[in-house]
Amino acid sequence: MSKFRYVLIFLVVLVITIFTRWLLTSVEQPGDAGEPTVRHAPDYFISNFHAILYDKSGAANARLVGGHLEHFPDDDTIEIKTLRLEYTDSAKQEWVATSDRGTAYKDIEVLHMLDNVKVVRSPGVPASMMTLYAKDLKIDLLHGLASTDNEVKIVGKNSNIDATGMLLEFDAGKLTFNARTRAEYAPN
Repeated sequence: MSKFRYVLIFLVVLVITIFTRWLLTSVEQPGDAGEPTVRHAPDYFISNFHAILYDKSGAANARLVGGHLEHFPDDDTIEIKTLRLEYTDSAKQEWVATSDRGTAYKDIEVLHMLDNVKVVRSPGVPASMMTLYAKDLKIDLLHGLASTDNEVKIVGKNSNIDATGMLLEFDAGKLTFNARTRAEYAPN
């Protein structure tokens, strides 16, 4: 075989090697994409459920009932439709909150209730019954707090209160309004 053939074969192999190297570096490798893309898709769901929630000391202080629940592992949230929360504060006073939907965070330590929120204090006891209406309400079950930055309406036995934003401390029985508060009181 002549030198010319050896040089020609060497050049062809060299060109193939250079082309292969260029192809490997310019084509995206599936494993080299960086961070994997995570979908916001549920990993489980439950229909028509009842759950008992516990306070810091381990005592049952709340019951959560819902029509449908979906858990999303990418952000560890729980979406709930048609929910009802029955909460008992430290004075053994009962609070019942309902809404069309909600999102739970931190293993249901924080519950963000949305659409047609209604909270009733002492249902069945007319003398101390109070009803709160809101568009949304964030309830921190671990600390016994409920808050919103939006419009609220509170109806009591002899009073009506309209305000923008509020903080409710269940255990202390304290209600603080943020702005534009208007109250009407009609004594017996």
